[in-house]
Amino acid sequence: MKLMLRRACFAAVVIVLIVVVRLFPDQNQTLVDIDLLLTQIEGVRLWLALAATFVLGGLLAGLFSCLLLIRSSLVGRRYRSAIADLEAEVHHLRNLPLASAGHLIAGDDPIAFDDEVRGASTVNPGAASAEGS
Repeated sequence: MKLMLRRACFAAVVIVLIVVVRLFPDQNQTLVDIDLLLTQIEGVRLWLALAATFVLGGLLAGLFSCLLLIRSSLVGRRYRSAIADLEAEVHHLRNLPLASAGHLIAGDDPIAFDDEVRGASTVNPGAASAEGS
């Protein structure tokens, strides 16, 4: 029932549009002069001037909406790239060892931390030779 009502409404809209498109030129046969900024066009039928204005307005609106669509898609591409970079960084940080990650966050030297873990002494070599003498 709902589908039948929808089709009936669609058919009514199409019929009304056909009648309007057919009657509009017949009712607007008056000749008008169009004064543009740099030129003047004389003897144009009113319905033709209105139809041309409608079409040009639609084309300009379509152009501006296409430009906005292109701009938003480029911004979206930039954001997707930034998100991918940040996700890769998070994945890299997740794979760091916990102790090493703690020292990296604190700002310690990771090479010195690795030497401490391996048992290497971080004492000044000159001080070690003074102790042995």
